[in-house]
Amino acid sequence: MNYRLPGMIQRAGIRMEKPTLRFHNNGHFRILEVSDFHAGPNCNPKLTKGLDVLIETTKPDFIMIAGDQCLAQTDVCEARAYFSNIIEPIIRRNIPFGTIFGNHDREFPMPLEDQMKVFEGIPGCMSEAGPSDIHGIGNYFIPILSSRDDSPAYCIWAMDSNRYINDYSELFGTRQKFEKKDYVLPVHWNEGENGATVLFNQVQWYYNNSVALENR
Repeated sequence: MNYRLPGMIQRAGIRMEKPTLRFHNNGHFRILEVSDFHAGPNCNPKLTKGLDVLIETTKPDFIMIAGDQCLAQTDVCEARAYFSNIIEPIIRRNIPFGTIFGNHDREFPMPLEDQMKVFEGIPGCMSEAGPSDIHGIGNYFIPILSSRDDSPAYCIWAMDSNRYINDYSELFGTRQKFEKKDYVLPVHWNEGENGATVLFNQVQWYYNNSVALENR
């Protein structure tokens, strides 16, 4: 199936200029979060229609697509066009949006680094791959500025929750098959006993940047 993008974003690797988020004069800023598109070759056509209804009902200022986008294409340009068609209601309304990765995004043939290039090239997307010296792809933050000046009044934090803890068996020096007695971990965001969570260097990244923002 062929998908067509506007001419200005046909080339692979292009990064779009990111919009600035700001509170309204009444102090309001509305965020809509959606997730688990599982958008692949057999993607349900109701997905885009449902997204259109959600946006029309909630009228958000920003949309966070919170994991399991699941792009099946292995070519960045093709995947970008495909996903742009799925989120057409967002693009048509010029609503800024961001993405983070879930566990299923790692199960598709396109590496997360290339998936992030897909999103970075879509108009209005504020996602970033994030620092290369910490775990995960897609650790970034988006300040929302005050309605009175250019100071950050709020911040959206995106952090890669990773997938399964045994992805790090070699790094942590533990066995591939985990049992309860093998490890002590914080409460994670996944189901079962093998779920991963954000790792220490991600937490430290968040803390350092949060303190820097508060001191501005």
